[in-house]
Amino acid sequence: MNLEQMQSFLTLAKLLNFTDAANALYISQPTLSRHIALLEEALGYKLFARNKRNVTLTMAGEKLYKELNSLYQQINQAVENARLYDQKYDRVEGDLSIGCMGSVNVDLFLPAIMRKFAALYPNIRITLERDGFKDLREKLTGKQLDIVFTYRYELEGIQQIAQHTLYKSQPGFYVPSDMAPSGGKTTINELRDKRFNVISLDESPGGYGILKKVCKDNGFSPIVVKYCKDMETLLMYLESGLPAVALLDSSLRIYKKKHFRFIPAPEAGDVFWICAAWRKDNPKEALSLFLKQMKDNS
Repeated sequence: MNLEQMQSFLTLAKLLNFTDAANALYISQPTLSRHIALLEEALGYKLFARNKRNVTLTMAGEKLYKELNSLYQQINQAVENARLYDQKYDRVEGDLSIGCMGSVNVDLFLPAIMRKFAALYPNIRITLERDGFKDLREKLTGKQLDIVFTYRYELEGIQQIAQHTLYKSQPGFYVPSDMAPSGGKTTINELRDKRFNVISLDESPGGYGILKKVCKDNGFSPIVVKYCKDMETLLMYLESGLPAVALLDSSLRIYKKKHFRFIPAPEAGDVFWICAAWRKDNPKEALSLFLKQMKDNS
């Protein structure tokens, strides 16, 4: 039995229709029939029972299908592993610059991608940096960064950018401990008279728009008392214990958590998606290889 015959048998055993199986294999129906006939002749027993209307597996065919199906998957994986291993020694060279928003916890997605990529392509020089939202947008569109990781809403309206969504982060309110009741069961309506800190409109126009929408949907406008120049400054206000509320998400890397509580906010809806973004016209081979690794790992 060769791999071609094995694939023909498994496909026909799954679909139980010669026409459909031949189409799935991109071969003619007579070619598929020949593969099956040669396989049955080599094995010395029938795998399929056929009439003018139906195709069914014989008992021997059912047994072989169960055994071969998992084996075929292992063979395909072995072939793919060998291909990737071979690519490692193709000596692909180049450089790749990666930017990530300064506040996000990269442990949630980046290490698993980077370890595999660096192992496969040791001659690709990787540069990593953390930046604010505005710098990420400008460096990506200005071709200083090849790929960035940020919130999806930060890239709205940039036509030349392609995106790949990685995961959704839990939206919620960061509330000073003395403002949150025991158990953290605060609702957004209880925050209507509280003071909000937000990131400046220049740094993140999308973030402020989300806060306004969430509050408007609940019947009030947020009382904004501080426009912070960037995310790190906003987090510093939270960590300092000052009495202000912020609508953020659970993926942030925050260290001094004793001064506030994170209160999940399902009312905030489907907004905090972490995504990768790159220019559609970036021709770098290193970027194409990284994107493949990233999507395979997602």
